[in-house]
Amino acid sequence: MGQFVERTQVVNHEHKLHYEVRNCFFHRFYSQADTPELAQLFCEVDDAFFAAAFPGYRFHRGESMQNTVAHGREHCDFIFEQIADPS
Repeated sequence: MGQFVERTQVVNHEHKLHYEVRNCFFHRFYSQADTPELAQLFCEVDDAFFAAAFPGYRFHRGESMQNTVAHGREHCDFIFEQIADPS
């Protein structure tokens, strides 16, 4: 992920993973192409993608799904909380 984003881990324990992303590739790319609103589409796809990829976890961005650099925030929140026992 290093070439695409800068990521900082906030919480990492058995039932929850939370990290912040700064310097997002998609935001940089589309901002340089003068179409920063297109980066927001990648943020919106995350919810559906992570639900399918990790069905035992709920993905969210805290108080708002717009907590992303593409929506003008300082960083993007990626929070995964376990909703089902994998066993």
